[in-house]
Amino acid sequence: MSGSRGQPQLTEISTLVTRLAPTLLGIRGCGPLTAAKILGETADIRRFRSRDANTRHNGTAPLPVWSSNRALRTDATSPQPTSP
Repeated sequence: MSGSRGQPQLTEISTLVTRLAPTLLGIRGCGPLTAAKILGETADIRRFRSRDANTRHNGTAPLPVWSSNRALRTDATSPQPTSP
């Protein structure tokens, strides 16, 4: 939004985000527009059955570090994983 054309919308977004999710604005780098995008993507948080379901939806779920039921070796001195 350049100039003053978008200022009324930005002011309205800032006001709404501050009221609905003030903690988002406390995150470094998360301004009113980013917070509004997060709110819009999340919609009603109650629609997720668990915290894990929400993290899978928003792409922040941790990825496993193994495949084929074998643990990832982190260095040469680690013992070789065994198959079950």
